[in-house]
Amino acid sequence: MSSHAQKLTSSDAPIIPESNMAALPKIAGGNIGDSKISSIMSELIDEEEFNALKEIQADNTNRDVRFKTNEHYTAIAAGKEYKSPDGKVLVPKMPPSKAAGKIISPRLSSFTDMSGEADPSSQLSYSPEGDGLHGGVLHKYDETVLILAAPGCAGMCAHCYRNDFIDGASLTGKFVAKPEALKNYIIEQNKKVADNNSIDPETGEKILPIREALISGGDPLTLSNRRIFEYLDAIGSANVQIARIGTRELSFMPERIDDAFIETLSIVRKKYPDMRINFVIHYSHPDEFLFRDENGNYVENDSGTGFKWMNESTRALEALKSLSFVTIQNQTPIISGVNDDPKVLHILHQELNRCSVKPKYIFQNRTILGYKAFSIPLEEAWWIHKKAMEGLSDDGRSRIAMSTKRGKLEIISVTGLENKTTRPDSTSKSNGLVILKKHRAPNVEELGGVIILKSNPQALWLDDYTEEDVIHDQRIGEENCPDIAKLID
Repeated sequence: MSSHAQKLTSSDAPIIPESNMAALPKIAGGNIGDSKISSIMSELIDEEEFNALKEIQADNTNRDVRFKTNEHYTAIAAGKEYKSPDGKVLVPKMPPSKAAGKIISPRLSSFTDMSGEADPSSQLSYSPEGDGLHGGVLHKYDETVLILAAPGCAGMCAHCYRNDFIDGASLTGKFVAKPEALKNYIIEQNKKVADNNSIDPETGEKILPIREALISGGDPLTLSNRRIFEYLDAIGSANVQIARIGTRELSFMPERIDDAFIETLSIVRKKYPDMRINFVIHYSHPDEFLFRDENGNYVENDSGTGFKWMNESTRALEALKSLSFVTIQNQTPIISGVNDDPKVLHILHQELNRCSVKPKYIFQNRTILGYKAFSIPLEEAWWIHKKAMEGLSDDGRSRIAMSTKRGKLEIISVTGLENKTTRPDSTSKSNGLVILKKHRAPNVEELGGVIILKSNPQALWLDDYTEEDVIHDQRIGEENCPDIAKLID
């Protein structure tokens, strides 16, 4: 039991061991006008872009040029050794990772073209009304409910679709919701389903009970163990089968997965032996966990069966895997200049699968403000993903999808690109077809619906396809695509 243990407010509550947060890598965050932030950023981006971003911040006519990182991730990005206070090497000295630097560094083009949405995919339209709910709880899919639990992360991805919320910079009215609000909502919703034989009394549509609750933010692992326990306790007491934790900490700060945190999860398991905990982690590039030699090449492990991981990344992952009730999946968007390369994505999938992490989704970047700076054309992304999947077994494959207002659309195929061996040219229109399938939907009866579009190699998102591009559309009311919505069967 950790020496930092402390009791919860209830006299009969279990004692939760607290991690020593002061020993974790120090976080630096702010805008480019701060001298410390400016010093870090200047090492990661070229001088011309850096100076242009400083001018934008000085003019303050757009939005803050915000930046956030920590000692562990900065060491990877800048190519520096990082040691723990007791001298243990946590990140070895390696060449700078340009990919890691691009993940956390603001891009000038996202400020010069700020097209996009403040609330991408209209998340708030799926937030239930009610005190303590609207803006803090999202319920898009019947079987899954999400709670915003943490206002920040240990770093900041420049492409993040929650940048409207994290670090108190909400543009849309999102807020941190309390565990009790989530618990009560789940209980009420599941009672509604049971009392009405799975039919919504207001709409007459089929509804399903909540079986999975997602703790999100920001990053829940920036919270204390006690607070994490409170959210998991609320989920367990509402008789939910799966508690999902979405986290970037294995990339940003694997030191957070310590003995006290593992013990906290074990306490939850003892209280709720039938509830599984699913970690959906967020590795975007192999540089975030693999060891590289002086030339920047990945190094084979001793057995020759894969690549060598950094010790701290291995330790954190093995700690989670030691718990039989924990499952681990990985998802990431495909990011321009970071992982838009079949070889990079292939290694990412291959290594995660080898280490018992199931690749889940590769996402097309959502339409956040300034999204064009990070996005690549949808059809090109499909080709990159297809090439990356070559030679991977079933367990090592992911789906490529886009999360729209009306659900997750899996990009099934782009005809004409299936056998293409070189990267497609987004400047020339082809005669191919884009085939998408509704993989998840707010209305369960929409599942499996197919959309067939004429190729538009420059399209970054669904609303870049015009009415003339639509051949077949089985969706219901896609507000982001008003022209396409007219063609509902």
